[in-house]
Amino acid sequence: MKKKLLIIAISILITLAFFEIKNRYALKTRNDSQFIIINWRMTPSYVTDLNHPILFTFHLKDKKNMPISDAKVFIEANMNHAGMIPLKAEAFHDQNGFYKTNLKLTMLGDWMLFLTIKKSNGEVIKKELPFSTTAK
Repeated sequence: MKKKLLIIAISILITLAFFEIKNRYALKTRNDSQFIIINWRMTPSYVTDLNHPILFTFHLKDKKNMPISDAKVFIEANMNHAGMIPLKAEAFHDQNGFYKTNLKLTMLGDWMLFLTIKKSNGEVIKKELPFSTTAK
């Protein structure tokens, strides 16, 4: 009898813990603070030489148009054809919501940036940004 009660009590505790974790995660994913404004540029804007790295600058703002200065920004650059090894980097906060990183691209053509933005409150925001390195 005691063994059955112990198993029932443990089962209830596990179920409650599961729902607590689920509710915390659901609140974060429903929270409209995941809205983010990203303005970005690459320098130079027209790539003519793959021997030099490209500077990528991202300006991150929240829904109130305020700079986001407390995030970690991870980047993966990839082309859409088989056999391409993705380039990975982290953009570091410079000032006032501006994050910067350099990438040495390997080919001219159409690229996709996959951003993973991890805010200090635990939120993770993912964005995809297309760009082209075809010389002008």
